[in-house]
Amino acid sequence: MKNQVFTKITLTAGVIAVYAVLAGGSGPETSQATCKVSNLTSEPDVQLINGAMDAGYLIKFRVMNTGQAGSIRVAPWLSSSEGEWSREQNLVFEPQQSFDLKYFFYEPTINATNIQYGVKCTP
Repeated sequence: MKNQVFTKITLTAGVIAVYAVLAGGSGPETSQATCKVSNLTSEPDVQLINGAMDAGYLIKFRVMNTGQAGSIRVAPWLSSSEGEWSREQNLVFEPQQSFDLKYFFYEPTINATNIQYGVKCTP
């Protein structure tokens, strides 16, 4: 039997702790979970990055598992006049479980224009 490695990830401001699957086991490729994204928003924000305050954009959304228990790959993205960036995380969900998630993109500057964003989720 394979060993599985789990890391506890604590998210900000009232979001509960979740466990991300980092290796082995029932990854997204065999998951029977299905995802639904709602409440997708983005707002300019300032956060501490590498010991210094940095401006960027905070993407917030809710992901709900509408299928069986399993892993869901969550991949928020942000595009602007200065480039494209994405984050990716595998999360384990119970049936009908949802999480409010937040991801900060510090890469674009305050001069960025044409801000577009979204999130992809796949079992």
